[in-house]
Amino acid sequence: MTISIGVGMSQVISQSLRENNQKKAASSAVQGLFLSGLCFVLLALFGLLFSKAFYDWQNVSENIAVQGSDYLRIITIFSLGIFTEIAFERMLISTSHARESMICRFHFAISVKT
Repeated sequence: MTISIGVGMSQVISQSLRENNQKKAASSAVQGLFLSGLCFVLLALFGLLFSKAFYDWQNVSENIAVQGSDYLRIITIFSLGIFTEIAFERMLISTSHARESMICRFHFAISVKT
């Protein structure tokens, strides 16, 4: 979901900047961030409300269902970081700041590794 929103937002921002339409570019960035936030909220709600039912539906053992639903709940609730990273990375790329995007990725990779 968030990659699709990021790609669409990036395309509209790039097109607006080529047309020298700063207002449309800013509006598109805000709308893209709003949609990314909305997708995060929907995913977090899914994780909170339906993770246990998802594993119960698959007829797995009780141990797998408990651990799997806990894991799914953690992943969906704490996915805000990846949603914002993709949205801001796409904004950097669409405004011709690809180098800064690569620096951010490099920094993130080093900080996670250590």
